[in-house]
Amino acid sequence: MANNKNHHYVPQFYFRLFTQDDSTQKPKSINMLLKENGDIKQDVSIANQASKNNFYMNKDVEKIFSDVEGKHKIILSTLNKIDSIKAYNKERENLNNVFQVVLFQYIRTLDMYKKIESLLDNYIDIFVKPSIVQDNKIKKLLEETQVTKKDLINHISIKPNNKYFLSQSIAKSFFYPKAISDLGIYILSNKTDKDFIFSDNPAIFYNLAFNKVKTNSMIALQSPGLMIFFPISTKKCLLLLDEENYSGVLINNYYFDITKETDINSINKLQIHNCTNAVYFSKNSDKKYIRKLYRQEKTKLKQNRIKNELYKNKLIVIPERINYIINLTFISSKQRSISNINYRNEELYKFMMKTDELIDKITDDIKEKNKIQK
Repeated sequence: MANNKNHHYVPQFYFRLFTQDDSTQKPKSINMLLKENGDIKQDVSIANQASKNNFYMNKDVEKIFSDVEGKHKIILSTLNKIDSIKAYNKERENLNNVFQVVLFQYIRTLDMYKKIESLLDNYIDIFVKPSIVQDNKIKKLLEETQVTKKDLINHISIKPNNKYFLSQSIAKSFFYPKAISDLGIYILSNKTDKDFIFSDNPAIFYNLAFNKVKTNSMIALQSPGLMIFFPISTKKCLLLLDEENYSGVLINNYYFDITKETDINSINKLQIHNCTNAVYFSKNSDKKYIRKLYRQEKTKLKQNRIKNELYKNKLIVIPERINYIINLTFISSKQRSISNINYRNEELYKFMMKTDELIDKITDDIKEKNKIQK
């Protein structure tokens, strides 16, 4: 990560895992398709992608992220060198590092920040704005300041603090890997002529087994049926899988060759649906293929935000699921009852709940410390 104000929420080294450049210098460009309109831009600068000015707002956070990225680069490089089940088994003891790599990328993105923004917006709509209308103290204050309720309601907003959002991201990415450590680790090896693509939100939490559940998106860390897709090059994709809820030739074949282009297309379409602003691809010659995938899905694309519902005076948070049902030839969901679905592993679920409490306490302590220093 460069030491400047252009902070990347998808690291530049990750982009370079997908570039086709045989030179000794670091590749500097890649191809991009914009989610908003399907426009394709060729040879865009990697340095300017999946980044935001001063996103971290803290040099210490930037330094920590940079150090972590260095370790993750080595891990993903090792995974990309695995070319057989024999090589996979040789590295098996080191594979648990993958959980931290995937969660770190999942939590740190602009998309996650926007989801939290969406949560706060809905909190205002459900709790704050009604209280403005009903609260007599606010009514009196408005009369004194000559501000109308309508003006106050229209202008009130809450924005998440980047500093604390990212502090929590760091903590969660180190504590939470244990919560998904019960998932099987699969390397999908692409043996077709089509490449894997990736996006500015590349770690995809998905659930084919319980896709029809309406009251729950089923993509929490301990959700039964969870699938996590994370491409690591044009020819390799990680799949972290709740094996209990799926069947097919993939199961227990932890290094698996994909030979059908339809499977690659399905996985690539997930990236198009999950992206915040753009998807990226390696070869200029693939632009016709990428545009075709986009056109097939563009009417179903939406921003994956948080939906909130009020239930017994509690705000129920439901992340919107991807508006796409993946169709893969090598795996299918088992027919399971969808009643009383809570978690995959009770011990890991309780660990996750305790971790939430700990991280909240740490964050509150940091806030109080900063108040005292001010």
